[in-house]
Amino acid sequence: MKRTLLLLFCLLLPRTYAFSAEPAKDVAADTRAATEREDNRAPADAPQRRFARVIASVVTLPWSDEGRSLDTVRDRLNEAGARGSDIVCLPMECVHTEGEAIPGPLSTAIAAKARAHDMYVIGNLRETEGDKTYVTSFLCGRDGQLVGKYRKSHKMPDEAMDLGDDLPVNAHVEIDRAYGVQGVDVLFDLTQDWGPDAIHRNVRNISRAMDGQFFRVEATHATSEVQHRSHVVEPTGTIVAQSQYMSNGLVSAVIDLDNDRPRRFTRQWRAHEPAGYLPEYQFTQLPRMENDLQRMILAQRRPELYQVFAPQ
Repeated sequence: MKRTLLLLFCLLLPRTYAFSAEPAKDVAADTRAATEREDNRAPADAPQRRFARVIASVVTLPWSDEGRSLDTVRDRLNEAGARGSDIVCLPMECVHTEGEAIPGPLSTAIAAKARAHDMYVIGNLRETEGDKTYVTSFLCGRDGQLVGKYRKSHKMPDEAMDLGDDLPVNAHVEIDRAYGVQGVDVLFDLTQDWGPDAIHRNVRNISRAMDGQFFRVEATHATSEVQHRSHVVEPTGTIVAQSQYMSNGLVSAVIDLDNDRPRRFTRQWRAHEPAGYLPEYQFTQLPRMENDLQRMILAQRRPELYQVFAPQ
């Protein structure tokens, strides 16, 4: 049965999309196999997983007029389409412009590539409306239609732009956490992060992916900082794909949204017959392994205790 793409939009200093999606192309058999495996079987009353595997692609572009041209973006989207991508994430202000309406010529051209390759595309452009200029992320559906958009809600002191005001939370870590609590599977971050803090950014993204138990996909621009790259982080805290150093290119990862997750070990033990490599060091009992960590974390939450600490 076809599932509906549920999109939860938000923008922070980076622009962030979080979503749960319909089944990826040509993976119906994988989805059935995943639900049939005993170790991954959820309780009868648990919601059924929506899909098993997605091919996510991240585009890296140099921060230059030439690197951020519509032709360059089209080339990268064609490359992503040739790889069979289900969803592609472009970086912040992926095409240089002083601003235009969304939908408009640039967003329509990007949407045309989404339709041509039957894939979702997340883009980001400067948007003008009246006398205001926003930095706006937008999602194009597989049919080339604009699904939704969101305007950047926070900025650095020296950034010249107007801000959207629809975001329900106002601290960056809270945004990732808020979408994790809503059970999103993949959070897309369209950003202009750069500089010598890249290694700390990686640690931050890894910790947020682990805390929220979602896949975190960040699209950024190429810089001279060695660690500064677009990447895909899975809920285990592992960077499973990243772009090349100072590249104008594309990085893709096949992510299994059911199985590429850390396991939970229970206090139920099962017999184990030592065999294979160094059997004398193996245990004769092993704990049962479950693939339900995200659901268990959410079930243990006590929101009534999570209040802002303020002076009395």
